[in-house]
Amino acid sequence: MNHLQLKESERNFFTLFKINPYPLLLTRLSDHKVLLINNKAIHFYNLASQDLDQIDGFIIYPTDEDREEILKRLQQEKYVKNYILEAREHGDSKWVMINYELLEYQSESCILAGITDITDLKAVEHELSLHASTDMLTGILNRRSGMEKLQLELLRAKTNDIPFLLCFIDINSLKLVNDQYGHREGDWLIKTIAESISDYISKDDTLFRYGGDEFLLMAPEQREEYVQKLWQNINEQLEDKKKEFNKAYALSASYGFIICAPSDDANLDTLIQKADAAMYKQKHTRVSSAFK
Repeated sequence: MNHLQLKESERNFFTLFKINPYPLLLTRLSDHKVLLINNKAIHFYNLASQDLDQIDGFIIYPTDEDREEILKRLQQEKYVKNYILEAREHGDSKWVMINYELLEYQSESCILAGITDITDLKAVEHELSLHASTDMLTGILNRRSGMEKLQLELLRAKTNDIPFLLCFIDINSLKLVNDQYGHREGDWLIKTIAESISDYISKDDTLFRYGGDEFLLMAPEQREEYVQKLWQNINEQLEDKKKEFNKAYALSASYGFIICAPSDDANLDTLIQKADAAMYKQKHTRVSSAFK
């Protein structure tokens, strides 16, 4: 009677397995051979064959590190819930959430893996994260995200004994542009300055909008020569854009920088104030006219 009940339970399990609306795989724990796979899983993983002997049981573990962690947790807890990972099969990249459960099937220890495709949710999550961290006008990092990265760079500098350069940037004559030409023109000026700076900074640098017409640039392991060359290129591009768009005002920004040494005990606010002071010193000594 127990044997008949077990067979009936297995038949019910098999039926539910096949008609389940989510991708399911059942693999043997001892050798990871695929014992059952439903059509949803075959379609999800773009499998060319339904022959179980041709299907790699490790398909449910994208990396060796994932497999080791999951198997360890299964031995301890018998299940792993809502494990999120990136699955790559046949050139496609998908984000999945998998539930793993250790169970007995046909008197053998097996792993049941239930897969949920969350690729679209990940895309939405990325979009929301992008909006939360990006300044909508310029497309660069906003103040909150930039300050977080700057704080991490300060910690990295002190931990690894690596200096970094901090540059404070202020757009010249933005108020005059807003008053004479309107805020739409002022927004164009802000965006254009940000684009010109972004065109020349290194991929390791971080540029973010600190305030209305203020930016901060963080450049790991850079010195004064880097800033001088950078601004030479930026000023040349801004001059070209002034001519291209036939602007009656100067496209320019003042800047000041400091080298943040690992031995510097100053906090983030103090470092920014020092860079700001260096910028104002350069701004006040610079002989230029906002309108030409």
